[in-house]
Amino acid sequence: MSEANLPDGWNIKKLGNKEVAITKSGGTPNRNKSEYFGGDILWVKSGELNDNRIYETEEKLTSLGLQNSSAKVFPPKTLLVALYGATAGKTAVLEVEATTNQAVCAVFPQNESFDCSFLQHQFIYIRPKLLNARSGGAQPNISQTVLSSLDIVLPPLPEQRAIARALRAVQEAKAARQKELALERERKAALMQHLFTYGTRGEARKQTEIGEMPESWGIVKLGEVARIVSGGTPERDTPEYWNGDISWVKTGEINYSTILKTEESITKEGLDNSSARVIQTGALLMAMYGQGVTRGRVAILGIDAAINQACAAILLPDDFSTEFLFFFLTFSYEKIRLLGHGANQKNLNSALIRSIIIPMPSLPEQKEIATLLTSNDKKLSALQRECEALDELFRAMLEEFMTGKLPVQPLLE
Repeated sequence: MSEANLPDGWNIKKLGNKEVAITKSGGTPNRNKSEYFGGDILWVKSGELNDNRIYETEEKLTSLGLQNSSAKVFPPKTLLVALYGATAGKTAVLEVEATTNQAVCAVFPQNESFDCSFLQHQFIYIRPKLLNARSGGAQPNISQTVLSSLDIVLPPLPEQRAIARALRAVQEAKAARQKELALERERKAALMQHLFTYGTRGEARKQTEIGEMPESWGIVKLGEVARIVSGGTPERDTPEYWNGDISWVKTGEINYSTILKTEESITKEGLDNSSARVIQTGALLMAMYGQGVTRGRVAILGIDAAINQACAAILLPDDFSTEFLFFFLTFSYEKIRLLGHGANQKNLNSALIRSIIIPMPSLPEQKEIATLLTSNDKKLSALQRECEALDELFRAMLEEFMTGKLPVQPLLE
């Protein structure tokens, strides 16, 4: 980007220009000296930077710790940038006086050259470029030299402040929605706990091997009421087996949702020459193994699709609600994961899935419970969509503002 492409009055300068900013890093007192920690001096670590504003810190230093380290006290409205660690490139604006560790760089404006909130948003915009300039091994670092060499776009200060206000308004709206989303997830967890313990009929309860439940409910092993089948993967080196019109589900796509499309598809020939099989719409799927948290997750097929060998299809009779079982298995996720076994990666298998003990309310009550939880899921989905829309809006505004394409003048009026 050149100044010729920017609005009148906008400049591009190096962050390290002494007329623009001064940068300093902090330090860590000796961890073996207990008298250096637990005081009243705020001390920011790089893990606390998340493009946020800092009012409090996880740890504090004593005056002795400050005096016997390279930690420095920085004033409010200082911009902090994480130099290394998992949060490298992330920022925060100090709203209080605080010190930092050596993994954090403090950026001070000179001669009112920039508004800290505006510069924070500019760092969000240029972060990919900043991370590409890192150096080091498995977890590369950002040096102060790299920071100083960054080209910073500087509109007039009133325009910087107007841009920062507009972007913060979108971020605050998103944060409010995210808070609502977190509360709604908590409500769902509480609702599931209540429904699978008390049911919907207000009847007396009994103790069972899977916990308390209404007296009229039975318990049964999943394999006694459902058929469990798995799929397969066509030969990857045979092109004619792939990119056909048969949707093909992998475990990474099983994520507490209704599957309406898949990342990959196979041909009829691929289906016929593998152990993959087509599962009908409405079936319940469970991930038997996979990376991280995938194992034990469930989803409902919203389309006819083949599945790979790491997926189990749970095929239920007409007198059992798929949606009820979906929610119960979601509720039982942690317990199901404990069933897995294996050397390096704990896996589930068809036999273990058949052994899962499930409750059996009457079909009408199953449907009532599923309806209540589905209603909750719709609220969650709506909030999630709002968060995603606000995130897209923020990214679009950030691009337009930081390149000078979106007029700032209306924001000043």
